[in-house]
Amino acid sequence: MSDNNLRLQVILNAVDKLTRPFRVAQASSKELAGAIQNTRNSLKELNKQAGRIDEFRKTRSQLAITANNLNAAREEAAKLATQFAATNRPTAAQAKLFSQAKTRVQELQQTYNGLLGAVQRQRQALKESGIDTRQLSSAQRELKKNAEETRQALEGQQKALKRLGEQQARMNAAREQYSRRLEVRDRIAGAGATTTAAGLAMGAPVMAAVKSYTSMEDAMKGVAKQVNGLRDDN
Repeated sequence: MSDNNLRLQVILNAVDKLTRPFRVAQASSKELAGAIQNTRNSLKELNKQAGRIDEFRKTRSQLAITANNLNAAREEAAKLATQFAATNRPTAAQAKLFSQAKTRVQELQQTYNGLLGAVQRQRQALKESGIDTRQLSSAQRELKKNAEETRQALEGQQKALKRLGEQQARMNAAREQYSRRLEVRDRIAGAGATTTAAGLAMGAPVMAAVKSYTSMEDAMKGVAKQVNGLRDDN
């Protein structure tokens, strides 16, 4: 193996050893952040389903109330129609009252039709999401349980991410401390005998890769520059 190839291997091995903990930490952070986002999406969907159930209950209740009001309005209109027909010469007040009753029936019928359509659409949406509207209480209990478990999982993931961030901060501090020690070593070596130049030259690329860059990606860019330099030497 040539001297340049040996130097290249030493550089790559050393930088790999120094940057491996940072690469692992970065990968763990990315993976955990993705898991947190997935958990948040799951919780959001559970909340949406719970909201759909609440909306369905509300609309169905409004439909029942409107149905009762519509039946009452029809009965009133039918009674007035009978009275109106039995009167030879209905008064203007009777005619107005009968007209208002018919208008009331028409308005309630429109409201009822709209609510009925809404209930049908909401029921279908719940069915497509796996919720049986005939067992809403059971579905709500299950959703509440799942949502609570998901919230607990999210809380645990967030705590884990915080711990990982603290770990990375400690690693960064250790790296900075190591870089400062290398700088001191450089100054001492620069003032020492020239007989140590060969040994320092061997370690210089590794020290430069650590000192000059604050992230693993930048460190690897620095290694690439060192490699290109070795190739030029050949």
